[in-house]
Amino acid sequence: MKVLVIEDERRAANRLIKMIRTYDTSIEILDRLESVKNTITWFGDHPMPDLIFMDIQLGDGLCFEIFDECNLMAPVIFTTAYDQFAIKAFKFYSIDYLLKPVSFSELKAAIDKYFIFKQNLSVAQVYNQTISLLRKPVKDRFIIKVGESINTVKIEEISLIGSKDKYTYLYKSDNKKFIIDYTLEQLEVILDTQRFFRINRTYIVNRNSIIEIKTYVNSRLVLKLSIPYDQSEIIVSRERVADFKKWLEK
Repeated sequence: MKVLVIEDERRAANRLIKMIRTYDTSIEILDRLESVKNTITWFGDHPMPDLIFMDIQLGDGLCFEIFDECNLMAPVIFTTAYDQFAIKAFKFYSIDYLLKPVSFSELKAAIDKYFIFKQNLSVAQVYNQTISLLRKPVKDRFIIKVGESINTVKIEEISLIGSKDKYTYLYKSDNKKFIIDYTLEQLEVILDTQRFFRINRTYIVNRNSIIEIKTYVNSRLVLKLSIPYDQSEIIVSRERVADFKKWLEK
């Protein structure tokens, strides 16, 4: 079987490829592509793969633009950190829809489904099985390491989550911080969206930690939180201001 991987996050792509090869070492990975533009060019020069793993949000746009430009005849397993694209994804030749971080058991089930799909599994069955995968419980605590001890931090104790120097930190309401093994993209999926909001590429804030909001240059907002933090300012990016305001009203 020949597989094409379309994923712009190198670490996520490498992890996905490793799991695919763990599933079956005979699977041939044809290529890894990172953008809509490169993917469209690739399909113009190469034969169709047997199966495509495709991230929905790529660096230069949504993957659905690829379908507008290319006549893709291969089945697709979509991977993404966001579940709001599920319905649109299933308008295409989709086998499954996996939320990041993808586990090996989910990947195995998706590839197994591909082989069943080849034997005329109905689209309705595929859709119903995938929707069940999307119904994951939100995270209510994190495991952290303190010296030689393993402890947990409850969600309600977290005021801020930040990414810095390739590490992700939890900032507790008592101003202690801990490293966790998640990316912000992964956390957006598993955190309670009523409580947490990603305000920019660096931070996810807890609603209860915000004590003041002020307007800022370039149509942005600056937040004052109930805890000290590493940076002098916590800024809501211009692209997220509208959604941030809607989130505050919920």
